[in-house]
Amino acid sequence: MTQLTPQAAHEIYDNTKLSAKKKCPRLYYYRHVRHWRLEGMAAPLVFGLSWHAAMDVVWQHYGKVSVPELVQVAMHSFNETWTGEGAPLNENMSMEMAEKWNPRLPSVANEMLYPYIQKRTPILQSMQLVAAEAPFAVPLWPNQPNIWYAGRKDKRIIYNNMRLVIEHKSTTEYKKDGGFKSTYVEGFIMSSQVMGYSYSDNIETGGKTKQVWVDAALVHKQVHDAFRIIPVEHLPDQMDQWLFDTRREVEEIKRDTAILHDLRAAGKAESPKFMPVFGRNQESCIGPYGKCAYFNVCTQFPNPEQQYDPPPGMIEEEWNPFDILKLSQLDEQEAA
Repeated sequence: MTQLTPQAAHEIYDNTKLSAKKKCPRLYYYRHVRHWRLEGMAAPLVFGLSWHAAMDVVWQHYGKVSVPELVQVAMHSFNETWTGEGAPLNENMSMEMAEKWNPRLPSVANEMLYPYIQKRTPILQSMQLVAAEAPFAVPLWPNQPNIWYAGRKDKRIIYNNMRLVIEHKSTTEYKKDGGFKSTYVEGFIMSSQVMGYSYSDNIETGGKTKQVWVDAALVHKQVHDAFRIIPVEHLPDQMDQWLFDTRREVEEIKRDTAILHDLRAAGKAESPKFMPVFGRNQESCIGPYGKCAYFNVCTQFPNPEQQYDPPPGMIEEEWNPFDILKLSQLDEQEAA
């Protein structure tokens, strides 16, 4: 069973971990304490990673080569990421898988790239790219420099004399009369991930970052030219609220982790009928996309400390922001 170290030299929290905790503390336990995840690939994740790889090419090399060449290189980067995640290209994909993953397919991405570049040309022509795929780690408390909020920003740019963070997103949230569903667009206004980008970037720029722009791309079987910039700007009071909420989530994670560590050390973690920490949020067991991945194990084991091995269909694989940021960089930042 995974060993717990409640007082690590560096504690890193990112949007992935905090979102799991907010959705359901027990989900956080399964994924980030026991490190269980479903086997296989998730189509939205694989397509999203691959689209990001294509965007890196477009935003870093626009104007250096012709548009056809840019599309070719961007698509090569897309396919490289796609196959690197274990997904087959269209010509090697079974009909069953193609139907299941449609429209999240390399062929659809290829159809999207030309109109995307055309739509983004005014920005690409005049913006100054400050950084691409830049990892960040900023302290959550001024008096606790070893507790970090971390992540990776897709792009940092200067455009029309504004410092901006660009976050690429792809979605199948399509409305029948065209474009994006309003709920998808409005969801970014209170997005914790977006607020985290604003919080971290303003620390790095001394408060000069104006907005986060969500660069949304619609993934659809027939519609390949729907893109939208969603500008998001937050008032200082809103950011203070985000920081308060984030700190509270971290404190609750630390509290439950410490209690579980003490129970394990005393040999008592498996004995209670119910696990007294990382409680379940039954309202998130079934959502708009079906059952939670941990639904079966959660219903079978009121105290999952009694379950040693990953359930059938799952593997043990840690989600570790250290892999993104490199611990040595944090040591250097703390020293500075």
